[in-house]
Amino acid sequence: MEEIAVQLFGIPEIRLGDEKIRFPYKKAEAFFYYLCVRKKVSRDQVICLLWGDEDETSGKKKLRDAVYQVKRLLGKDLLLTGGHTEIELNPQAPLRTDWEKQEEPENEGEFLDHFYIKNCYEFEEWAEEIRTRIRKRRAEEARCRMEKAAVEKDDASLQKYSNFLLAEDPYNEELYFETMSLYAENGSYTMAIRLYNDLKRRLSRDLSEEPSKGLKELFQRIYNMKETVQAGEAGLTLSFVGRKRELYQLSGFLSGREGAESVLAVCGESGSGKTAFLEQGIRLASGDGFTVLKTACYKQGEEFYLSPWNDIFQELYQLSERENQAGGAGEILEQFLNGAKAEEGKASRMTYPMVEKMALDLLQALSKRRRILLVFDDIQWMDSMSGQLLNRVLLRLGRERLLLLCSMSREGEGRTLESLEPLLLKDQVAILRLEPFTREETDELIRKTLPDLASEEEKKAEIYRATDGNAFFLRELLTLIREKGYTLEKSKKTNYVIQARLSGLSRQERETLGAMAVFPGKIQVEDLELLLPDTDRLSLLRLLESLQERFLIREVLTGWNVQYEFVHRAFQEYVCEQQSRGKTQLYHQILARHYEEKALQSRETTLFPQVIYHYEGCHDLIRACWYKIEWMKEYYTLINENFPVLHWQVADLSEGVGVMPQADEMIRLAGEIMDLQGSSEKIRRMKLEMNYILGRYHIAQGEYRQGLFHIEEGIRLAKELSDTRMLLSCFRQQIFYGIQVEDLERVKTYVEMGIEKVKENSPLREAFLSLEWELEHSSGQTLEETLRERLKESRGDGALQDDDVKDWEEYGTFLRLKGWYLLHGQTDSQAERTLWAAADIFKGLGSGCEPGRAACLSYIGDSMDRQGRFLEAVSFYEQAIALVEKNPRINGLGQFYARAGQALFMAGNTEKGREYLEQAEKRLKENGCVWGLERTEALLCLISLSEMNLEEAERRFYEGMELSEKIRNPQTQKLLETARQKLRKRGAQLQKRFGADGFS
Repeated sequence: MEEIAVQLFGIPEIRLGDEKIRFPYKKAEAFFYYLCVRKKVSRDQVICLLWGDEDETSGKKKLRDAVYQVKRLLGKDLLLTGGHTEIELNPQAPLRTDWEKQEEPENEGEFLDHFYIKNCYEFEEWAEEIRTRIRKRRAEEARCRMEKAAVEKDDASLQKYSNFLLAEDPYNEELYFETMSLYAENGSYTMAIRLYNDLKRRLSRDLSEEPSKGLKELFQRIYNMKETVQAGEAGLTLSFVGRKRELYQLSGFLSGREGAESVLAVCGESGSGKTAFLEQGIRLASGDGFTVLKTACYKQGEEFYLSPWNDIFQELYQLSERENQAGGAGEILEQFLNGAKAEEGKASRMTYPMVEKMALDLLQALSKRRRILLVFDDIQWMDSMSGQLLNRVLLRLGRERLLLLCSMSREGEGRTLESLEPLLLKDQVAILRLEPFTREETDELIRKTLPDLASEEEKKAEIYRATDGNAFFLRELLTLIREKGYTLEKSKKTNYVIQARLSGLSRQERETLGAMAVFPGKIQVEDLELLLPDTDRLSLLRLLESLQERFLIREVLTGWNVQYEFVHRAFQEYVCEQQSRGKTQLYHQILARHYEEKALQSRETTLFPQVIYHYEGCHDLIRACWYKIEWMKEYYTLINENFPVLHWQVADLSEGVGVMPQADEMIRLAGEIMDLQGSSEKIRRMKLEMNYILGRYHIAQGEYRQGLFHIEEGIRLAKELSDTRMLLSCFRQQIFYGIQVEDLERVKTYVEMGIEKVKENSPLREAFLSLEWELEHSSGQTLEETLRERLKESRGDGALQDDDVKDWEEYGTFLRLKGWYLLHGQTDSQAERTLWAAADIFKGLGSGCEPGRAACLSYIGDSMDRQGRFLEAVSFYEQAIALVEKNPRINGLGQFYARAGQALFMAGNTEKGREYLEQAEKRLKENGCVWGLERTEALLCLISLSEMNLEEAERRFYEGMELSEKIRNPQTQKLLETARQKLRKRGAQLQKRFGADGFS
């Protein structure tokens, strides 16, 4: 049955395949649209909706005819009419509508637009109700997406959804206000201004009105911000970027909203750009007509009363002189400013009440003409008398005449708020926190100042990591790069700033920072105790708290674990550089041995990155390389082998210092290992391991020539070193290659060589020989009993020894591979006996060997599949899936899903087959596994063809072909050839598209 496509939004349309369907009369078409929305309806509902003005008999007759017309035009199986009361759409029918996308703002067009039935008011009322509901839902969805776009600074989406809302409600000034504000917060001032002008023209043209006062004020505020920020950028060596949301908040503070705060305190860490932000505030305030009086507080001046007010009084004196408004306060002001030159005794008569009255009089007189903005930089160093005067003038004059914009450091926040307590109690203080620049803001700054680095993603990431987005560190580094070329070194000015931050630390605090500096990331107290054994736990925690109070380090809670890290990487690097190399190297050595011991005890690879990092730190490169090889060997065992046997616990590949070892890292390390000079056993062993890792990787990727070269080299070195385990591992890679390309002779040769090598020096030789005899001569039950006895003998009174476990694992693996060879050699019964024996070995070995047993069950499923017993095959594949599904990183899981999907497809259950194959595709792609993915794509292509989904079939075919060219598996090639032939047969309209040239 061809697909039925129904368009309900915009001008409605119905298509059966490529043919447009036209109903003989509109009420039959309306009935079908109603059913597309409701899915299931009662006959009475339809009659009332469409034939309510007619008698019951006539209504029923016309409904029957409408049902007939739908079945005639679209297929008799489309409607289910069992019984005499209800009609429903067949859920199995290939029907696709756009109803599910009704709330999407992108879904243009009204519901059933321009579709009307003369004198059918009930239907029109129902359709209009649907339209109203959908308009509301679309508007709500568009508003949510617009707000999300504003948070994510996605200007394109912000414009898209705001345009949708404004088109729906073009005269809503509240909506314009909100949208303009969002644009301004993101720094899109031009868009906000354009929006205002559009509304102004529309109101003038359509209603002969002007925008409201609030909207006009917002426009002026945004226009002022645009002019001020652009002028500021033109005058700065390094552009003032980012802080758009904060600037908009500052603009709102200056705009004088009734009941708002009179103090805006800008808080941030050292170097966060507080002073630059105040300069922007001064520009905004000047543009808004404020009189700006600026001063700065200094640590050295906190003992001198009214020191910060000297600059303000100086400016007030000049202003009062210019405007001749000083009055009696002028003489007192002059006396205050020239106290040292006044006649003897006069200065002594200056008291605080006199200064306060003078300040109030001058500020009151000046504020009658223009509002005043006081700007205090580093207000945390303000003396107590200055704080008292500041509180007094702010409370007396009120925010409609006087505002305070100030900056404070994070460590001085408590002291500042304490000095502003009277204002704080009246809710007159707002705090604006300047966070470090985000990665996006850092990229914007780099693009504006160093355009040559705009496309260098890695270098931009390194710059961000080196500066942590701190405005000062970032500005200094970019200036250095502009002068010297790309570098990550710190400027002298940066070093001076860090040195100043670290001044005043006690010896113990410096030692604590020195110990923390050698760690690559977060640090636990227990690890610090290893390096500071003379400091007890409580004293160490007190030292860490003290360093937190100075904002040099921060506490990080990970689950229930409390950890510590430097606030800035630059601090860590500086401390490490200043520390003696001998002490740093000793710290690394202590930690490397500690983590190594823990890794050997727990057998967990998650500790390997720390071991490697610290061995590199103490320059023990041989041991660092050895652990890198071990880590990569285990990682790529999981990634490149379908049924891995792991000797370390690879718990979470995404955690730890340094991330998962990617292919480029592996190639780089391989180059380092291969270039090592000398022929010592340790160096040759590392070269053996590296050849094995590279060979396995290339074979798994279908790069057979390189892979076989490295495996052959690995076999040579393994024989030289008499390393049986590695020799067997290389044999298995030869077998895996043979399986991929179905080279049965190669598989047979290396399986036999592997089994003989396992038996050669193993103390279990007799057990293995006995098992082989049973395989040849005994029944399945006898074989299972023999196997249990041999495992019991190996175990003795306790658990199996590690070497015995490894021998059984190796023997079971080669026995499984022998089963595969026998299966493809057309000896099904012998193959199944061999595979059951291997499965029982893995079962007897217990936990950790589930992938091996699952592989055996999967091969037995293959045997069932070859015999046409598809449902039995699926049963075995599902057992295999159940054994390993808790570890989705195992590639074999994707293979099991693929085989189960193929068997279900062959059994005629296409729907379930697709479900399993899509699971296989997902698992294999997540793991980056190529082998098996090409067959999965070929099978999905065939399923798509059976469902008449030619577009998907074509895509799947080409993806499968591309992968198959690398893997060269004969079975997959046969499937793809079948798909090619089926595609060629799909209709005259596809002959040109799927001709011989397209599928050669």
